Amino acid sequence: MFSFDFTEIWYLVMYEDDHNMRVLGEEEIRHIFAEDEAEEEVQVGDIVSAIWLPNGQWYDAKVLQKGSEFLFLL
Repeated sequence: MFSFDFTEIWYLVMYEDDHNMRVLGEEEIRHIFAEDEAEEEVQVGDIVSAIWLPNGQWYDAKVLQKGSEFLFLL
């Protein structure tokens, strides 16, 4: 029997103001321009609001890469 166990999705973002890059989890980014109240899936190329962990403030950032970790059990 095979089993896949997906864990948290991660995002590589580049902050618009200083071009620093950081890997963040789903709870650390959010859409800026959401067209409705339903949460849309974040895609590569989206401009999001991302937390800067040293000061806890939210800044504009571009999503460069998206991925997830998973466990494959036999």
